[in-house]
Amino acid sequence: MKKILVFLFFVTFWKSSKAQLIERISLAGSKESTALPFTRSLPIHPGGEIVLTFNEKKREKSITSWNLGIGGFHHKKIANAFYLKGEYHYRPIIKSTLTIDIVGNLGYMHTFYPGEVYELNKHTGDFEKITQYGRPHVLAGVGIGITYIKSENIHPFIRQELAIESPFANGIPVMIHSFVKIGISYQLNSK
Repeated sequence: MKKILVFLFFVTFWKSSKAQLIERISLAGSKESTALPFTRSLPIHPGGEIVLTFNEKKREKSITSWNLGIGGFHHKKIANAFYLKGEYHYRPIIKSTLTIDIVGNLGYMHTFYPGEVYELNKHTGDFEKITQYGRPHVLAGVGIGITYIKSENIHPFIRQELAIESPFANGIPVMIHSFVKIGISYQLNSK
């Protein structure tokens, strides 16, 4: 897992040095759920994300970009999680003011149980509190959304993403996460 993380950092920063500067920053609030998309709206498990765009190419009918995102969420009964991911966005332009966002991403996620953790002492038969270091996971996802692009600098968006976390825990190979993200994307430098 550490090798994957180091590789993602290396590739992203190498790519950003070739693209001169970070072109855009996105900030989003999110709601996480362990359900399939569009199937559950409550309870709300809050989260947030910051995404840096390094290579955005705007064409007549589409916008593509390579991004690096860092974020996290709090799920009261399952985990507190932090993640780092690389993303590719393909956004066909609709009527010059909207884009349909198609997102693919891959990254690293680290989770912590949202409470104290105990372990059975085999010698005494008692449960003892232990230090929690969390668990590493691979996180892969896809998403779809809409972005309003009438303004040149600020683009509000809403997106639904489905992600797979692997491995989950205790022999369960995967866990599904659904994210609803609402945010803004701000252009840092003019083209």
